[in-house]
Amino acid sequence: MGHTHDGGYAQYCLVPVAKSFRSRPDCPGGIGAVPETLQTVYESLTPGLDLTANQSLLVRGGTSSVGLAASALAKDLGATVLSTTRNPDRAGALKEQGGGPRADR
Repeated sequence: MGHTHDGGYAQYCLVPVAKSFRSRPDCPGGIGAVPETLQTVYESLTPGLDLTANQSLLVRGGTSSVGLAASALAKDLGATVLSTTRNPDRAGALKEQGGGPRADR
């Protein structure tokens, strides 16, 4: 949406069936934001930065949804990931993700 099909921010839009999926009834309402987050990260890291294996990426705000997605994609591409967070209590989440820790002060 917004790249090859106009109207991603319209009140109503027509989406090709191939670009849609049915969510389970027990999924939270925020599931609709996942494609937007992943698209933002993908466009930023691949065509935007042309990130490749053996490069390093610093993710500021590494415990945010976009930060976590960026770390996952960068690691998938073979890059070394370093992440920051303002909250030292979240350093464990960065360790689990494999991108840190380094707490901003």
